[in-house]
Amino acid sequence: MEIKMTQEAYDSLVKYQKEDTIFLLDEEDGRSEFSKAGSCSIDDLFFLVAISANKKSDFFKVKITTNKMPIYTTEGIAERLDEKMILEIKNGLGYLHLKGTSGVLMEHLPVKDFQ
Repeated sequence: MEIKMTQEAYDSLVKYQKEDTIFLLDEEDGRSEFSKAGSCSIDDLFFLVAISANKKSDFFKVKITTNKMPIYTTEGIAERLDEKMILEIKNGLGYLHLKGTSGVLMEHLPVKDFQ
C-alpha cells in the first residue's frame, strides 16, 4: 500500500518533525496508547500521531510507503486501506484530508503530537 503525499500535506507535517520523529496512522478505538476511548460511530475516526522513533511499539508494525516519509500503522487499519491513497490539504482550508480509490477515508485527519 502507498500514500502519495502532496507537498502541502508534507509541509503541514514538517512542523512536528524533530530529528527522530516518525508518524503513525491510528484510530480512536481505545486499543493503542494514543487512543483515549473507543468510538461508537459507524465511521472510523483516524488520526496521525507524531512520536519519537524509540517510542514506537510493535503494535504499529505495518510500514506504509509514501513519497515523502514512512508512516506506520496497525495490521487492522492496513487491511481497511486502499492500495493507493492520497494525503492532501483539503481545498486550501489547512487541514489534512486522506482519500483512496474507494473514496474519502478521513475528511479532516488530525495530528496528535506525543513527542
